Amino acid sequence: MKNEKCKMQKLKNVIFLAFFLIVRQCFAGIIQDVYNYPNPFSLTKNNYTTVSISLSRTADVEVRIFSLEGDLVKKDILRGSQNYTYIWRGRNDQNMQVSSGIYFFAVIIKNGNSIEEVKIRKIGILR
Repeated sequence: MKNEKCKMQKLKNVIFLAFFLIVRQCFAGIIQDVYNYPNPFSLTKNNYTTVSISLSRTADVEVRIFSLEGDLVKKDILRGSQNYTYIWRGRNDQNMQVSSGIYFFAVIIKNGNSIEEVKIRKIGILR
């Protein structure tokens, strides 16, 4: 039963990513710029990447980081600004080091319970 729930959650995460990769251009344009540096980053050398987020207005931002397999690795909420700097040290929500590989981060603007805009970028991690 637990394995089945895990598979369903992975499927939901993959569908979430695919949906927003396809239709993200149809949204409002609040997110002006999203990039991270260094990319890729090394867990042994500089051990973090900085995600820079610029918005056209003040808004709360949800950051989600997914593995290539669709697993939700990390989720954070950033509140009350127009420009954000988010540091990711390659750790999941349980503070465990993730493995090297490709990850996706989604920057999400919500209006209540509905999603207003999403931008998705990739992050590479080297050992």
